[in-house]
Amino acid sequence: MCTPISRTIHRWGSATADRPARAVNFFIDCFRLRTEDHYTANEDVVGLYAESAGESNAAFKYLRSFLRKAKTKRAGGVSLPPWWTGAHDKVLLARAADHRSSEDGGAGYSVKQAIEQADVAKDWGREKLPVFRALANIIDGRIVDDDPTGGAAW
Repeated sequence: MCTPISRTIHRWGSATADRPARAVNFFIDCFRLRTEDHYTANEDVVGLYAESAGESNAAFKYLRSFLRKAKTKRAGGVSLPPWWTGAHDKVLLARAADHRSSEDGGAGYSVKQAIEQADVAKDWGREKLPVFRALANIIDGRIVDDDPTGGAAW
Protein backbone atom coordinates (compact mmCIF):
# COMPACT_ATOMS: atom_id res chain seq x y z
CA MET A 1 0.00 0.00 0.00
CA CYS A 2 1.44 3.37 -1.03
CA THR A 3 1.35 6.44 1.16
CA PRO A 4 0.29 9.50 -0.81
CA ILE A 5 3.34 11.62 -1.58
CA SER A 6 1.77 14.77 -0.11
CA ARG A 7 1.25 13.00 3.25
CA THR A 8 4.79 11.63 3.16
CA ILE A 9 6.28 15.05 2.40
CA HIS A 10 4.16 16.63 5.11
CA ARG A 11 6.04 14.58 7.68
CA TRP A 12 9.09 16.72 8.30
CA GLY A 13 10.49 14.13 10.68
CA SER A 14 11.74 15.32 14.03
CA ALA A 15 12.20 18.87 12.76
CA THR A 16 10.45 21.66 14.65
CA ALA A 17 10.63 25.44 14.60
CA ASP A 18 13.20 25.27 17.41
CA ARG A 19 15.09 22.32 15.89
CA PRO A 20 14.85 22.78 12.12
CA ALA A 21 18.03 20.97 11.07
CA ARG A 22 16.36 17.90 9.55
CA ALA A 23 13.94 19.98 7.45
CA VAL A 24 16.72 22.34 6.37
CA ASN A 25 18.96 19.45 5.33
CA PHE A 26 16.06 17.70 3.57
CA PHE A 27 15.18 20.85 1.63
CA ILE A 28 18.80 21.47 0.58
CA ASP A 29 19.25 17.87 -0.58
CA CYS A 30 15.92 18.08 -2.43
CA PHE A 31 17.23 21.18 -4.19
CA ARG A 32 20.62 19.61 -4.95
CA LEU A 33 19.00 16.45 -6.38
CA ARG A 34 16.70 18.67 -8.47
CA THR A 35 19.75 20.48 -9.87
CA GLU A 36 21.34 17.13 -10.71
CA ASP A 37 18.13 15.83 -12.32
CA HIS A 38 17.88 18.96 -14.49
CA TYR A 39 21.41 18.29 -15.72
CA THR A 40 21.24 14.52 -16.21
CA ALA A 41 17.67 14.23 -17.52
CA ASN A 42 17.39 17.34 -19.68
CA GLU A 43 20.94 18.65 -19.99
CA ASP A 44 19.68 21.86 -18.34
CA VAL A 45 22.62 23.77 -16.94
CA VAL A 46 21.27 25.31 -13.72
CA GLY A 47 22.60 25.96 -10.25
CA LEU A 48 26.12 24.72 -9.63
CA TYR A 49 26.44 23.56 -13.25
CA ALA A 50 25.60 27.04 -14.58
CA GLU A 51 28.11 28.47 -12.12
CA SER A 52 30.75 26.02 -13.34
CA ALA A 53 30.00 27.22 -16.87
CA GLY A 54 30.73 30.81 -15.82
CA GLU A 55 27.42 32.25 -14.56
CA SER A 56 28.27 34.21 -11.42
CA ASN A 57 26.59 33.00 -8.21
CA ALA A 58 24.19 30.78 -10.19
CA ALA A 59 23.92 28.12 -7.45
CA PHE A 60 22.58 30.63 -4.92
CA LYS A 61 20.36 32.41 -7.41
CA TYR A 62 18.72 29.10 -8.26
CA LEU A 63 18.39 28.12 -4.57
CA ARG A 64 16.75 31.47 -3.74
CA SER A 65 14.33 31.00 -6.65
CA PHE A 66 13.54 27.44 -5.51
CA LEU A 67 12.96 28.64 -1.93
CA ARG A 68 10.76 31.52 -3.13
CA LYS A 69 8.63 29.05 -5.14
CA ALA A 70 8.37 26.75 -2.11
CA LYS A 71 7.14 29.63 0.03
CA THR A 72 4.37 30.42 -2.46
CA LYS A 73 3.21 26.76 -2.44
CA ARG A 74 3.32 26.04 1.27
CA ALA A 75 -0.38 25.27 1.79
CA GLY A 76 -0.79 22.30 4.09
CA GLY A 77 2.90 22.22 4.96
CA VAL A 78 3.74 20.30 1.81
CA SER A 79 6.53 22.40 0.26
CA LEU A 80 7.80 23.72 3.62
CA PRO A 81 6.85 22.86 7.19
CA PRO A 82 3.94 24.94 8.50
CA TRP A 83 6.20 26.48 11.17
CA TRP A 84 8.79 27.74 8.65
CA THR A 85 9.68 31.47 8.96
CA GLY A 86 12.17 33.92 7.54
CA ALA A 87 14.56 32.94 10.32
CA HIS A 88 14.57 29.40 8.90
CA ASP A 89 15.38 30.83 5.46
CA LYS A 90 18.51 32.34 7.00
CA VAL A 91 19.51 29.03 8.59
CA LEU A 92 19.00 27.26 5.25
CA LEU A 93 20.97 29.85 3.26
CA ALA A 94 23.84 29.82 5.78
CA ARG A 95 24.06 26.02 5.69
CA ALA A 96 23.92 26.03 1.89
CA ALA A 97 26.74 28.62 1.81
CA ASP A 98 29.07 26.51 3.97
CA HIS A 99 31.26 24.99 1.29
CA ARG A 100 33.30 22.87 3.67
CA SER A 101 32.64 19.16 3.47
CA SER A 102 31.54 17.29 6.56
CA GLU A 103 35.07 15.84 6.72
CA ASP A 104 36.42 19.41 6.96
CA GLY A 105 34.06 20.46 9.75
CA GLY A 106 31.26 21.75 7.53
CA ALA A 107 27.68 20.60 7.39
CA GLY A 108 28.11 18.91 4.00
CA TYR A 109 25.10 20.65 2.45
CA SER A 110 26.75 23.18 0.12
CA VAL A 111 24.77 24.09 -2.99
CA LYS A 112 28.11 24.08 -4.79
CA GLN A 113 28.54 20.35 -4.17
CA ALA A 114 26.79 17.94 -6.49
CA ILE A 115 24.58 15.20 -5.12
CA GLU A 116 23.40 12.11 -6.96
CA GLN A 117 20.50 9.78 -6.27
CA ALA A 118 22.95 7.24 -4.82
CA ASP A 119 23.92 9.87 -2.21
CA VAL A 120 20.26 10.49 -1.34
CA ALA A 121 19.62 6.75 -1.10
CA LYS A 122 22.63 6.34 1.20
CA ASP A 123 21.85 9.35 3.43
CA TRP A 124 18.05 9.28 3.54
CA GLY A 125 17.04 5.79 2.33
CA ARG A 126 16.16 4.83 -1.22
CA GLU A 127 12.45 4.97 -0.39
CA LYS A 128 12.85 8.76 -0.07
CA LEU A 129 13.94 9.27 -3.69
CA PRO A 130 10.37 9.59 -4.97
CA VAL A 131 9.59 11.93 -2.07
CA PHE A 132 12.51 14.24 -2.92
CA ARG A 133 11.49 14.29 -6.57
CA ALA A 134 7.78 14.77 -5.86
CA LEU A 135 8.55 17.69 -3.56
CA ALA A 136 10.80 19.26 -6.20
CA ASN A 137 8.07 18.78 -8.83
CA ILE A 138 5.53 20.48 -6.57
CA ILE A 139 7.85 23.38 -5.86
CA ASP A 140 9.08 23.80 -9.42
CA GLY A 141 5.68 23.25 -11.01
CA ARG A 142 7.05 20.81 -13.57
CA ILE A 143 8.29 17.25 -13.69
CA VAL A 144 12.01 16.64 -14.08
CA ASP A 145 12.93 13.06 -13.32
CA ASP A 146 16.23 11.39 -14.04
CA ASP A 147 14.91 8.07 -12.74
CA PRO A 148 11.33 7.25 -13.75
CA THR A 149 11.34 4.26 -11.38
CA GLY A 150 11.89 6.61 -8.44
CA GLY A 151 14.87 4.57 -7.36
CA ALA A 152 13.08 1.20 -7.54
CA ALA A 153 16.14 -0.30 -9.21
CA TRP A 154 18.23 0.43 -6.13
